[in-house]
Amino acid sequence: MRILPVIAAVTAAFLVVACSSPTPPPSVTVVSNFDAQRFLGTWYEIARMDHQFERGLEKVTASYSARDDGGIQVINR
Repeated sequence: MRILPVIAAVTAAFLVVACSSPTPPPSVTVVSNFDAQRFLGTWYEIARMDHQFERGLEKVTASYSARDDGGIQVINR
């Protein structure tokens, strides 16, 4: 039964590497005129699809801020 943890670890490592994609897939068209400055700030939830991990939450927000590397940081509360 020692092989099961090894298989689980290898599978988890594979999924982490496979799911991290620095560039969009060829089938995805990137928005060329995206203005990040207009997107930044706090967004308030006005509707939600029911998910198990969100049940019972109220006053949900998502705060978007600029990162030093040019990316966008997201904090969901």
